[in-house]
Amino acid sequence: MVVMVHFKATYSGLWIVVIELFKKISQGDRRALARAISLVESDDPSGLDVLRACHPEHCQSFVIGVTGAPGVGKSTLISQLTERYLDDDISVGIIGVDPTSPFSGGAMLGDRIRMEKHYLDPRVFIRSMATRDRNVSLPKRVRGIVRLLTLSGKDIIVVESVGVGQADLDIQNVVDLVIVVLAPDMGDSIQFLKAGLMEIADIFVINKSDHLGLDNMIHDLNEVVDSGNDILLGRSVVVKTQSLNGEGIVKLKQSIQAYREVLESSGGLKQKREDQRSVEFFELVFQELKLRLKDDMYNDSIFKSTLQKVKKGDIDPYSAVLTFLERGFN
Repeated sequence: MVVMVHFKATYSGLWIVVIELFKKISQGDRRALARAISLVESDDPSGLDVLRACHPEHCQSFVIGVTGAPGVGKSTLISQLTERYLDDDISVGIIGVDPTSPFSGGAMLGDRIRMEKHYLDPRVFIRSMATRDRNVSLPKRVRGIVRLLTLSGKDIIVVESVGVGQADLDIQNVVDLVIVVLAPDMGDSIQFLKAGLMEIADIFVINKSDHLGLDNMIHDLNEVVDSGNDILLGRSVVVKTQSLNGEGIVKLKQSIQAYREVLESSGGLKQKREDQRSVEFFELVFQELKLRLKDDMYNDSIFKSTLQKVKKGDIDPYSAVLTFLERGFN
C-alpha cells in the first residue's frame, strides 16, 4: 500500500513515533494496529495524528454494520460470515461493541469469546469496545478504528453494535451497508422495526429461521419494508439464516456482494462516503467547540456570577442562559 503522510506533529519526537506507527500499520503489523487503536480510544494526540494521515484515498475496505436486539445471534452470524470470507482469502476486521463491565468500565469481551476460532488467524483482527458514553463517542471512536483497519489492509470490516440505543441508528453514518438481524422468537418484531432500524436497514437477516414464528416474521417484514433502501429492488433484501450450522450464510455473502456492486457502479458508495465525511466533520467541529467553550466558560467572570445566581435560585436557568449569551464572555 502506497501512503502519503498529510500531517506534522507538534513535537519532532512525537512526529517520529507517529510516522513509525503509521508505517507499521500500513505494513500489517498487528501490534502497531492494536497500539494505535488504544491511543485513538483514549484520545491520545499521537493516535489522532495517525488518523489525520488516513485520507479517503486509502479507504478501500468495504464496511458492514450489523445490528439487532440482544440474543438474535449477531456475533455467531458474523463468525460464520467471516469464515466464508476467509475461504476466499479475504481479510476481515471486526469491531465488536460490547456492554460495559460494571467493575472495570471496559468491554466484557463477549465477541472475542464467540469468535475464538478466528482470533489467532492473521487475516482477522478483532477488537472489542465498551459502550461507555456511546451516544457521544461511539461514532468518533468507531470511525477511527475503521480507518486504522483500512490502513492495515483489511478487505472487509464488520462493525457490530450492542443492539440497543442511539448507537444502532448512528451506525449508518459509519458503514457502507447496514444489516439488521432479527429472530422469529424475539417478540413484537413490528415495534422493534418501528424503533428506527427499518429505515436504515439494507439487508434484513432472519436468523434462527428454524424457530417457530418464521412465517409471521416474514409477513411482518413484507408489511413494513415496502419502501426500504435496496437500490436494486426498491426495498431491503430479506435473507433467512441459521448461524449455528451456517445455513443461508453463502446467500447472505452473495447479497452483500450484489449490494456492493450496485452501490459502486451507481456512484452510491461514493456519495454515501462523502455524506459520512460531512457528518464526521460537523461532529468533530461541535465536539471541539464544546470543549473550548467549556474551558472558556469556567474561566469567565460573567459565567461564574450567573452560575452562582442560578445555584441560589435568584434566577431561573432558562433566563440565565439567554442573559449570559446576550452579554457574551468577559
